[in-house]
Amino acid sequence: MNKNCNGILMLVAAILMPLMSFAHDAEVGEIYYNLNNDTKEATVTYQGNSSVNEDYTRFVVIPSSIDYNGVKYSVTSIGDEAFNNCSRLRSVTIPNSVKSIGDKAFSNTGLTSISLPASVTSVGAKAFMHCTDITSLTMTNSVKSIGEGAFCGCSSIKSIELPNQLTSINDSTFSFCQKLVSIDIPNSVASIGRGAFRSCTGLIAVNLPNSLKTIGEGAFRSCSALTSITIPNSVKSIGDRAFASCFGFDSFTIPKSVTSIGNKVFADCRNLQSITNLSKTPQKINVKTFAKYGTLHVAKGCKSIYESADCWRDFWIVDDIM
Repeated sequence: MNKNCNGILMLVAAILMPLMSFAHDAEVGEIYYNLNNDTKEATVTYQGNSSVNEDYTRFVVIPSSIDYNGVKYSVTSIGDEAFNNCSRLRSVTIPNSVKSIGDKAFSNTGLTSISLPASVTSVGAKAFMHCTDITSLTMTNSVKSIGEGAFCGCSSIKSIELPNQLTSINDSTFSFCQKLVSIDIPNSVASIGRGAFRSCTGLIAVNLPNSLKTIGEGAFRSCSALTSITIPNSVKSIGDRAFASCFGFDSFTIPKSVTSIGNKVFADCRNLQSITNLSKTPQKINVKTFAKYGTLHVAKGCKSIYESADCWRDFWIVDDIM
C-alpha cells in the first residue's frame, strides 16, 4: 500500500514539476507575464512559482502592450508579488494602460520613487510595504482604493498627496512612515483604519475632513511629534489607543458628535493636561482611557452630570463652555 502511494505521489510530482517551473505564461523583453487569451490582457508577474526573486534589477520599463506568438496583449495590471523582494530594483515606469497594482507587488524593493499613472484605480494590500528608499509618492485622483499596509514601513517618505476619491484609509496603510511630516485627509474619507498612521514619529500636522466618522484602534498611536489635532464634528467613534503615546498633546477637544470613546485612547499621553468635551452627555469611558486626569472643560450647566459619571468625575471639572 505504501509503495503504491509513493508511486502515485512521485507521478503527480513529475507531472506538476514542469508546470511549477513556469508559473508565468510568457517572457517578453525580460519581463514576465500571465496572459488572458479571452480579453487579450497581460498581467506583469514573476518568473516561475516563487515570488522570492531577484530577477528584476535596477530600471524596469513596462510597455503598454506586448506581442506574443502573433497576438497583441494590452498590459493592464501588475500582479500580486510581481516585484516582491527585488531589492536591487531602483526604478519602474508604469504605462497608462495599467489599472491595478496587486498585493505586495513592489514590497521590499529598492525603489526610490513611484509615480502611478492616471489609469490606476486600485493599489493592493502591502503593495509598497517596506520600500524604505522611497522618498516621493505621486498618485492621481483616479485611485479609489488603497489596500491595508500598502505603504507600511516606507520610512523615507516625507509627504503624500492622497487622491480625493478615497472613502477610507485602511489598516496600517501608512504605519511606520517615520519621515512623514504632514498629511491632508481628503474630504471623501469616512474612516481611518486600525494603526493607519501608527508610529509615524515625524508626523507634525494632520488635517481631518468633515466627512470622517470613525478613527480606528491605534490609528495615530506613537505619533510622538504630533502636538495637536482637530477632530471634526462628524466623528462618532474613537477607537482603543487611537492616540496612545502621543507625547506632544497638552490639550485635546472631543466634539459633541463623538458617542463612543475606546479604552486607553490616551494611554501614555503624559503631557495631556486639559480635555474639552463638547458633549452635554458624558460618554462611557474606561478607567484607563486617559493616562492622567487634569482639567475637564464642559458646557455650562453640565458640571454636575460629569461629576456623577464614572471616570469623568476624576477630572477637575470646569463648566466654562458657552
